[in-house]
Amino acid sequence: MNGKSSNSRKLKSAIYSSLPFVLMLAVLAIGVLFFVGGTRSKMAKMEEQKASELEHAVLERTNVEVVNLKPGKIVDSIVLPGIVEPWENVVIKAEVTGRITEILKDEGDAVKKGEVIARIDNRDYISAVKEAKANVDRRDSDLERNESLFKKKVISQSTYDSILAPAQEAEAILEKAKLQLERTDIKASFDGVINKRYIQLGALVAPGTAIADILDTDKVRVNIFIPEDDILKVQDLEEADITLTQNRDKVIKGKKVFLSEKPADGAQAYKLQMVVDNSEKMLRAGMFVESKIIRGVINNALLLPIYAVIPFGDQKLCYVEEDGVARMRKIVTGIISGDQVEIVSGLTTSDNVIIKGQRQLEDGELVKVVKSYN
Repeated sequence: MNGKSSNSRKLKSAIYSSLPFVLMLAVLAIGVLFFVGGTRSKMAKMEEQKASELEHAVLERTNVEVVNLKPGKIVDSIVLPGIVEPWENVVIKAEVTGRITEILKDEGDAVKKGEVIARIDNRDYISAVKEAKANVDRRDSDLERNESLFKKKVISQSTYDSILAPAQEAEAILEKAKLQLERTDIKASFDGVINKRYIQLGALVAPGTAIADILDTDKVRVNIFIPEDDILKVQDLEEADITLTQNRDKVIKGKKVFLSEKPADGAQAYKLQMVVDNSEKMLRAGMFVESKIIRGVINNALLLPIYAVIPFGDQKLCYVEEDGVARMRKIVTGIISGDQVEIVSGLTTSDNVIIKGQRQLEDGELVKVVKSYN
């Protein structure tokens, strides 16, 4: 009896001693069940939210604006710098020796062709003319008297020739003396403006001494240098628009004078010379200008606003709208003029090209056209 009681006490003692561990296991199991249940609930809610967002995304459309492509005119042009030169630029020089007695035109003065700029002391030259004239008169008198004798065959041919030759020489000397006298008046060789005066009153000059620099700027030359790559495109060019770098609102027409057959020294560029009317005196020698050179014109080009083109590496892309869906297209572009670009391939006139909202699109994305341009 005592043995059974002892065993019962041992069993109770074992049960009581293991009770905390059992309770702990039970609490742990209940916690696990609650955690798993909560996690599954959260995952279910997240899946439900994702499905809702996906459904909303599918139903939502991106607002875009499109343009319907049409053929149009596009001009292939390039703007190149040019430099202005006077149409004529001549340094007038003395042709005889003497002292400057008069200066009739100064720097900035307009002159006409043949107008006197300055004068050289002509007294010696007047004397030379008088002397030469007197000699001619004597020789002519002798010639006239002997000519009648020669006709009557009183004198021989050789005698007559010996009188005729000095008379002719005297005439030549007189003509030279007159020319020298005429050259004491230093004259303008064309209509223009005195740009620089080199001599002073009383200066002694000799043949070759610079007197004045005369410019003709009623019309001017504009020299433009065409790159080698463009030379074939502009060889038939007849005119171009010239603008001042300081005043681009003023456009002056230039007409081709010539296009050089060989490149300028030290550069692979060919000189295109234009003549420009400068009656308003807007252009001065040495000025830099800009010239719009037309390389070609396409009258039926497929044109697209350049901002619709998306560069992607070495490719160019755009998006077109097809039945509410954005479709990506690879395109090849050509001439760019202002905000327009020529489409060489990749699009047709039936395409509605997305020109606003295209940069956030992906191929196949749903879109809604809110504005269309024709």
